[in-house]
Amino acid sequence: MSKLESTRLCSVCGRRPATQKMSFSDNFAGYDKLYGGGYVCGVCAELIRSWRNKHFILVGDAPRELKREELLKAVLTQPPDSLIYVKSMGRRLGMLSCLRFSATEKFAALCGEDEGFVYVDRAILSKLVDLAQTAVETLRRKTALVEGCRAGEWAHRELCEEVERWRRSPVMSILARAV
Repeated sequence: MSKLESTRLCSVCGRRPATQKMSFSDNFAGYDKLYGGGYVCGVCAELIRSWRNKHFILVGDAPRELKREELLKAVLTQPPDSLIYVKSMGRRLGMLSCLRFSATEKFAALCGEDEGFVYVDRAILSKLVDLAQTAVETLRRKTALVEGCRAGEWAHRELCEEVERWRRSPVMSILARAV
């Protein structure tokens, strides 16, 4: 990416002044997730270049890597004006559609590599984190959070009913990688 002095806004986040011409590989297929213009800010350029294979929290203009064991705490204590990115395999630029959003006092802002951007009420998020932790501890597998309970696991009927209620939610898919 080449340096540029301009009054253009970033094609990724649309919030900061663009400073660099955007260049992607020939295989890049995410142009539909970008604003027009073809220029990016320094923050988005760094995220695209170096952060797609990491979990991170972006507070203002400063990304900070999150280890998997830090994710749930970060999700529950996310400050306003921040975004939490949870990678899957780290091969795609799943963050592109998310960098224009940030958390508020009432809503957490999560981005999953596969799920994209999700706003979720903080009270509901807290409930889902508790459910995810309880399900993994009780059923001893994360896949129940996205696939549902197996026949033998329905001995924990109330837990399995709650898991079944939420398992198709993109928030639960993100939390399954964070637990």
